[in-house]
Amino acid sequence: MEDWKGADVFVEALSLNKQKKQIDMVYFIGDGDEKKNIQTVASSINDLKIKFKEFLSREDLNAIYNACHILILPSKSEGFPKVVAEALSYGCVPVVSNVGSIDQYINEKNGIILVERTPKYINMAIEKLLSCRTSLKKMAKNGLKTSELFTYEKYNKRIESIVLND
Repeated sequence: MEDWKGADVFVEALSLNKQKKQIDMVYFIGDGDEKKNIQTVASSINDLKIKFKEFLSREDLNAIYNACHILILPSKSEGFPKVVAEALSYGCVPVVSNVGSIDQYINEKNGIILVERTPKYINMAIEKLLSCRTSLKKMAKNGLKTSELFTYEKYNKRIESIVLND
């Protein structure tokens, strides 16, 4: 949980949310310089269950993806984060900043690209997904199709084509 990952603006967005009772659990995964500050702010949010997890085994991380419906990643900078592809493969709808190559894969059909990286816009995205479960399910299905672009088989074929074509 570093400043550039956006956990601080996400936790502020949660404090603005008026639909907290619809949220079963919020997970913060990772460690970092901002963790204590984020835990302090999160502990002041009423009507919301929040768990902090540090380093997880692949099995434990997959169990969290499987339990969740939404991934929030309001980063200041990324290439294309592996976490987005992993979450898509479990049916999680990404709410992400428009950084790196994210907009080449995430769009209004399979996720939400934040207009601004602010608590207000993150909260608006969360409330939009919570208020229309049909739209959330449709985006999740479209995200599963998108996740097929990131299989090891496709990766290996791409590497082979680059190596053999050189």
